Amino acid sequence: MIQSLVLIRILQQHICKKLLMFIRRSNSNNSTSNTEQKQVVAVNHDYSVTANNNVTDKAAADKAAASSNSESATVDSSSSSETTNPTVDTPFADKAVHTIYTGTNTYLYTTKELTTIATTPLQGNTSVIAYPDGITTALTGKNAGDPAIPVTYKGQNLYFKGTFEGLTSNGLYPDGYYYALTDTVFYGVVKPTDPSVKLDAPFLNGSTWFYFFDGGFTIYSYKNNVWTGNTFLNAQ
Repeated sequence: MIQSLVLIRILQQHICKKLLMFIRRSNSNNSTSNTEQKQVVAVNHDYSVTANNNVTDKAAADKAAASSNSESATVDSSSSSETTNPTVDTPFADKAVHTIYTGTNTYLYTTKELTTIATTPLQGNTSVIAYPDGITTALTGKNAGDPAIPVTYKGQNLYFKGTFEGLTSNGLYPDGYYYALTDTVFYGVVKPTDPSVKLDAPFLNGSTWFYFFDGGFTIYSYKNNVWTGNTFLNAQ
């Protein structure tokens, strides 16, 4: 048991180092920020009536004033309607991707600004529906700058606070995902014997494969063309 936990810790450290190296390389090749922020620009339209000094007909002047007031009221009403009925943000209507969250237990949030913690925490090695097309960046609060990933977890639409961009870099592995960390260390949400696993070279004796699933994980060891595994289930 202790040896298995040590292997998991080594795996996590390798993944973090690989991601940090990638980020540093990206930052050195780009002098500008690669984070896109959408800004909403509000345009105010000012309407005014300029008096004509040559107008002597009081009735015509009153009519012009009445028309101006009506137009102003229409504009104010339209502005009020836009304020009280803003465009509905529906990231949960985008493409849904089934994933297995392979990280440690963490918080979820009720808003995309990542300001309010949800009452339901996210447990590691569990099934999560993610919406990659709806990922935004928190602009305010203590989590400003962090990715907000829309997810459905245990029937609730919530937000996952990411550290990096994308799903897999945040421990959200889509169905069929696997990765070769080294020549002898692999991980993913498929078993090493799955027909979908295609590698450039045969497995080496002593190889280790971490298989994550909804409810736990299995550590497979390879020797003489045979995989043997030890399974660990989530605490209930």
